[in-house]
Amino acid sequence: MSLSLYPLALVSNYILSKDKNIPFAIIQLIFVMMPTLGYVDQLVNMIKTCKFHIFKIDLFLIVFSASILKVVYWFLSPYSSTLFFQAIALALVQLVLAFFHFKYKNYSISHSSPSKLRYHYKKNTFNIRQILNLNESNNFFHFSVSILTYIIAIFAFIMILWLIFGKEIVSWLIGLSANIIDTSVSIPNIKSVIIEKDKSVSIVLLVQFFIGDVFKNLISFFSQSPMPLIVGGVIQLLVDGAVLFVYFQF
Repeated sequence: MSLSLYPLALVSNYILSKDKNIPFAIIQLIFVMMPTLGYVDQLVNMIKTCKFHIFKIDLFLIVFSASILKVVYWFLSPYSSTLFFQAIALALVQLVLAFFHFKYKNYSISHSSPSKLRYHYKKNTFNIRQILNLNESNNFFHFSVSILTYIIAIFAFIMILWLIFGKEIVSWLIGLSANIIDTSVSIPNIKSVIIEKDKSVSIVLLVQFFIGDVFKNLISFFSQSPMPLIVGGVIQLLVDGAVLFVYFQF
């Protein structure tokens, strides 16, 4: 054995002697975190440039709502735990992006002209319109209250459907809805890359989408996940593959 590899072999043998499942857990952790890498790239870019416009509310709503529905679906019809924790990780990353969006947005406003600043503080009152319209949120707290309100409303709607149609149909509808919404996450990329030919789109995000789709489909297939997850995963893989192909044709 090469002398340079000997310490690595010792560490590997020690880890395996403690728990043989640790390598599998590490692989699972990589699969869980991989879909978040593109959004982390966006977050790093936002922090470096202080450009709060990098955050897109439509993309947030797509990813966050799909992730929440997948979490609910897991409790009703358990599937791969890796995909379950993926959904949680994506939802958390979106909340972090939203936090920094409002942080830099408020910082930009605080250093703007006095007239604009007065307008902002005059507008900065929390009312029912702001709760119902996320675009009206002035800070992360207001935004979080709005998100929580919609989550409660969705759960109430799910309970009503449960009472009317039963668990099996409601579970199937949630899984189908989650994957339809999840597939639409590529719509902003389709618009930017295929329609507008925008080269400024993060290649890290596009590659991460595609690789994440590949691994998600592999996990879904080998873990025998429910059909809605498999069908949605295949559609999303084809769409993201097409976007990436067009991007490299520029």
